Amino acid sequence: MMTEPQPTRSADLLGALRTTHRCVVGGLLVCGLVIASQGLTGDEPTEDRTAATIGIALGLVSIVFRRLSASPAIALRSAALLALAGLVSAACLGALGVYLAISQDRPETGLLLTAAGLIFAIRPPALTTG
Repeated sequence: MMTEPQPTRSADLLGALRTTHRCVVGGLLVCGLVIASQGLTGDEPTEDRTAATIGIALGLVSIVFRRLSASPAIALRSAALLALAGLVSAACLGALGVYLAISQDRPETGLLLTAAGLIFAIRPPALTTG
């Protein structure tokens, strides 16, 4: 016997998104502390187009998904998924920063990417549905 799926309660959805936001911001702060604890002296900065391209792409994805999630024309569940994707892409900036700082010996670049992720994620997502 098939049962109808329960509609997602908006309070539960917003609560989960709020918890995810706190975890992402906390994780980015931890990434920054890990990079800072390694020391900010590394080799001369080298031009790495791949890391720069990935960082720019993650930042743009975070911005676009956050803006789309605030659109009143989108259903609440879709808006929450877009906001979640924006938070995940901001968190990935922190992970990329830690990777560059530890394995590539580029702590300044890693710290800047982590700070960018924190800037993109610091404000809680605002979901509006029409």
